Amino acid sequence: MSLDSNVWRVTLQRPFDPDGDNFKIAHDNWDYEWTQAGHVPLATVVGAFTGGGNSSISASNGYYYTFAMNNVPSGSEGDMIVQET
Repeated sequence: MSLDSNVWRVTLQRPFDPDGDNFKIAHDNWDYEWTQAGHVPLATVVGAFTGGGNSSISASNGYYYTFAMNNVPSGSEGDMIVQET
């Protein structure tokens, strides 16, 4: 992920992988993780919490997805969004 204008972003192409729709956003060493701990609707800002299970999206093979989260201190809650591009 790269930081720009106080927002972390990365764009990835969804591979053909049955488990490819699950994710978490993590600090560089996984000491801190952010998750919605459930389904994240595309193009909708949701809370990013510091504990819980994986987040998931409804993704299609071959499409690109941009994950973005505001820059918050480790251990703090923030906001995230996933967009199909």
